[in-house]
Amino acid sequence: MDLLRKLKMVNNKRKCKKIIALCCNLNTQLDDLVKRARLKPHAFAATLSKKLDDKHYERTLVNLRHNLKQMNKTCINKSARKFMTDELKAFNTKIKKYC
Repeated sequence: MDLLRKLKMVNNKRKCKKIIALCCNLNTQLDDLVKRARLKPHAFAATLSKKLDDKHYERTLVNLRHNLKQMNKTCINKSARKFMTDELKAFNTKIKKYC
């Protein structure tokens, strides 16, 4: 979560584009997990904006953070939680380059 807050300070368009791609990839995998596990988190954003302007970039990060919080609340299944933590570890290692 702290990494997502730090990413708000990125001003480089190329970095923003790569960050948005990583965020969308993670969100797609979380959405697949939601569908497979038949979880219904409240207000889960299935797609994130891929626009590069400041408003949409910040909104993408906020929506991803919200989705992660919702998944944390509703993800009770042990295998689903393990999948989620593995995906987050991979995401964190990729995203640390941009902080």
